[in-house]
Amino acid sequence: MFFLQFIVVFGTGYYIDPLKAITGEPSRYGAQIVLPVIGQIYRCTGFYEEPSTYSGFIAVLLACKLYLNPKVDKIVILCAISIILSFSVAAIGYGSIIILYFLLKSKASYLKYIIFLLSPLAVAIIAGIAIERLNSLGGDAQDIRANLNAMVFAQQLPILIFGNGALGIMPAAADVMNTTGAVFRLGIASFNDNGMWLFFIIKFGFFGLAVIGSYLFVKTKTLLNRIMFFVILLTKLSFLYFGFIFYIFLIFNNKVVLDNDNKNIDND
Repeated sequence: MFFLQFIVVFGTGYYIDPLKAITGEPSRYGAQIVLPVIGQIYRCTGFYEEPSTYSGFIAVLLACKLYLNPKVDKIVILCAISIILSFSVAAIGYGSIIILYFLLKSKASYLKYIIFLLSPLAVAIIAGIAIERLNSLGGDAQDIRANLNAMVFAQQLPILIFGNGALGIMPAAADVMNTTGAVFRLGIASFNDNGMWLFFIIKFGFFGLAVIGSYLFVKTKTLLNRIMFFVILLTKLSFLYFGFIFYIFLIFNNKVVLDNDNKNIDND
């Protein structure tokens, strides 16, 4: 669905929105960005409401697949590319990490050399889109994310260490959250907007983040799986989302399939 949306909307300007057809709520695919030559930029969302959510779930699905089978085939590569092409600013960052790992681990080939030669141009285009996206949001979007960080790290030390509990939030936001739920009135972003890592700190503190991080670091064993876990922490997903819970149970109940370096990169 993602690539169908991408081809159609960039080719015709019409966006295929299955979410609107099913729920009546339109996807947030607009970017308010116009670039020379390329023109209007759209941020495709698949079946989700916004590109960051799509990218987060694709990252989790990739992590699950690569944990059970580390072979990097064409579907895996296309999924990783779609994360970048969602043009979510955060997704551009962690999608690039995944693609860079795949490139570095792939066998030497003419295609690999061509990709490396063209990579500066690709990086420039993608970075330009990311910068334009940030500029299109204005200062408010960055301010509310910075305000969220400030509110979290301004908590008392015991709360920072052990968190507010699975259902708790920062004391400074509790009254508003319990009455109207409109945390934006406090000038802060949604609690998971800066990444799952911060959401873990809000709920379980640095101690909780260290425990889950240490467990998964030991359990995943390979560099690829550890990179994918790091990527998941950068997404905007909540630890309560089904995809992340499935990922945790999958790792808990299955032994990691060890990769075999370059043999797992499909160059066909």
